[in-house]
Amino acid sequence: NGSTDGSKKIARDLGARVVKCPVKGYGAALQHGIEQARGRYIIMGDSDDSYHFDEAMPFLEELRRGQDVCLGNRHKGRIMPGAMPFLNKYVGNPVLTTIGRTFFRVKASDFHCGLRAFRRDKVLALDLVTTGMEWASEMVVKSRLFGLKMSEVPITLYKDGRSRAPHLKRWHDGWRHLRFMLLHAPQWLFIIPGFLMLMAGLVGEAALSRGPLPVGGVTLDVHSLLVMAFVLILGIQVLFTGVFATLYSHIVGILPYDERFHRRASFFTFKKLLVGSSIIGCIGLYGFLYTFFKWYQVDFAALNYQETLRYLIPSLTMMTVAVQGVFNGFMMSLLFLKTKTLVSMPL
Repeated sequence: NGSTDGSKKIARDLGARVVKCPVKGYGAALQHGIEQARGRYIIMGDSDDSYHFDEAMPFLEELRRGQDVCLGNRHKGRIMPGAMPFLNKYVGNPVLTTIGRTFFRVKASDFHCGLRAFRRDKVLALDLVTTGMEWASEMVVKSRLFGLKMSEVPITLYKDGRSRAPHLKRWHDGWRHLRFMLLHAPQWLFIIPGFLMLMAGLVGEAALSRGPLPVGGVTLDVHSLLVMAFVLILGIQVLFTGVFATLYSHIVGILPYDERFHRRASFFTFKKLLVGSSIIGCIGLYGFLYTFFKWYQVDFAALNYQETLRYLIPSLTMMTVAVQGVFNGFMMSLLFLKTKTLVSMPL
């Protein structure tokens, strides 16, 4: 798909069947090659001498024993001097692998090894869509999410034989891998941070609503109460964003749509959200009207702001949360209504 180093002619001269990919990119070339291949098993790897294909037999043995995907592991094998840059070896790959293992519970310990083997039909069924370097992450992530059986074997990474600098852009491509994993793990990107902000704001508001709170040598008062209100509201919105991202990912097939997800999604109906929001909103409205009545009783004269804001801020927070719940509930219903697979889901 755009190579100008003469490798296509070399491949043809040596008897290989060469196909032309119309889309540029690492992932696009691999995906097109997989689609055009005719074998049951596929072995992929860089053809720059960094991987030696005489190490392919252990991969094939894993597949013949029933594995769907087999990844190479450079760290459990050997990394020859000069074969991997220092930052890639000790920072980039370990960090991305740790994130992948944490987010998706992938047992592989070399997430981005370029030498891999897999069953062609199983990987095609994953419907991989990325065209760049993040294709490598997409393949591993979706293999895990869709329940494919995965294993790994130790391999040797050699210094490449290129006569030019590699196309790999360390920071740019690393960010693309990280971004892809974050987008496929909405619970880590949205739901967990949103829940933590929600709890921090809720606990903070509850503590500060009772009066000034001494913390060490500092006393937190209504100004801190206002900050906690913003944290709580922000946390709820981030949490809703995580719910939307999760729903969308399952609906369009980025994440698997199964019975377990259907049961969990069915619990969060618009009717339940509307009832809960209405209750919260009514409590907030009562607090707001109570504060307004207190102001009326003194003929709208100046009030003690420290006392007044202890009622007003939580009341306005609850009213805001209620409005968030209603409008986000409509958005959630829209996601369901636009999807045929969810047409039977109660709204």
